[in-house]
Amino acid sequence: MECTPSPQGIQEERSSLASKQLPQQPEAALPDCRPALIFLTALLFALLFYRLLPQPQPPAPAAVDSDRHRLIFFGKIPINSATAEELCLIKGVGKKSAQAILSHRRKHGRISGVAELRRVDGIGRSRAERIAAQVDFDGAGDEREH
Repeated sequence: MECTPSPQGIQEERSSLASKQLPQQPEAALPDCRPALIFLTALLFALLFYRLLPQPQPPAPAAVDSDRHRLIFFGKIPINSATAEELCLIKGVGKKSAQAILSHRRKHGRISGVAELRRVDGIGRSRAERIAAQVDFDGAGDEREH
């Protein structure tokens, strides 16, 4: 035989549980977490908003003439088309000499060789020889004067 509780017995058990009172904790004992939750929520939204902002992109590299730069970094600098910054890469040429070369090019045109390079203000024979060894006269041939 099985013992099955009657519906009245279950009801009695429920009523007996309801009559028992559990000890209640005072409200002051629980910490108030609302300010911390508000702060964390605001921080989360700020981080999400920051991620949605467009990030600054690095500037795009300028178009590079690969043959020109290969000459400058691995060979001779083209003296008739070089900028002042590129001329300063030549050993023995500073800002002042670079400006003098640019000025000479504007007044007289292409520099065809060592003889023409010696006519630049501030460049003598030996310095012209040293510079000529490091530059390309743009296909003008190697017209060095000894």
